[in-house]
Amino acid sequence: MRPFSALTLAALIAGASAAMTGPAAAQARFEGKWTILGIDDASPVKEGAEWVGRTIAFNRNAVVAPSPLDCAKPTYEFVRVPQGGLFAGLMSETEAQAFAKRRSLPAETDTLRVSCENGVNDYHVVGQRLVFMLDGVIYVLARAP
Repeated sequence: MRPFSALTLAALIAGASAAMTGPAAAQARFEGKWTILGIDDASPVKEGAEWVGRTIAFNRNAVVAPSPLDCAKPTYEFVRVPQGGLFAGLMSETEAQAFAKRRSLPAETDTLRVSCENGVNDYHVVGQRLVFMLDGVIYVLARAP
């Protein structure tokens, strides 16, 4: 049997990753600890600096984060959200589209949706980072080292 080339192996891994769907795939893609880097400059509200430096950990059986983002039994879902639907109605459609345009986001943004007993939170993918809105503040997350 001939060994796989690195390119063939990479293609097989990518195909297996793409084949993963559902809550397990959504959770696996974002699993681990993320750090709140700061407040996005497009945020309608600029207060909230006390959250900067805090972490959110997306684990299989819990979201470990400051309240109200913490969750004992999360359900993870990977969805694509149209520009006008960013931040789940917490911004007007026009504001959400303007945010998407400033960030050069596609027509639909990859989003980790976390459903918990205390509500639903959307974490939108912007490059290698995630953004989410809480109390009118748009926070930026990056994977913790």
